Amino acid sequence: MKIIAILFVFLTACGSSKTNDKSAVEESTDQVGDIPFIVLYQDSDSSFVNIGFEVFEDSKDFEQALTMVNKNRQPGLMAPEIDFTQFRVALIHLGSRTTGGYAVNVASVEKTENNIIVYYKTQFPQPDEIVTTALTSPWTMVKFKNHNLPVVFAPINN
Repeated sequence: MKIIAILFVFLTACGSSKTNDKSAVEESTDQVGDIPFIVLYQDSDSSFVNIGFEVFEDSKDFEQALTMVNKNRQPGLMAPEIDFTQFRVALIHLGSRTTGGYAVNVASVEKTENNIIVYYKTQFPQPDEIVTTALTSPWTMVKFKNHNLPVVFAPINN
């Protein structure tokens, strides 16, 4: 039991800005620095053929993107209710790939004086790695507080 308690304390102390805590995202301040975010979806099948980076500021464009994601899904993913006066949603998709082993995830979201930076990390299969032979199209979608600044995407070197 002591090991579980120690592990819990260690893991909570080593947390990052990525969160599933809705209140942390909603209470994000206007200060420069890391912004809490929530991963809405992350998967290997999006139906997007090309690499893309998108930011949604309204429900119409957001729902159109989910329609594309749901193109080959039955049942499709449900659109979460988002107040776009308070939040933005960022989507990163890697386009069509011929095998498994690819992934993309958001590492952090940071507010600077001039913009919001969404830092993301990509994963590619190693040359000798055994992967699924199937068409994939990895993607991730995150929600964060709207600070009325331009959003830019920046890769993190693997």
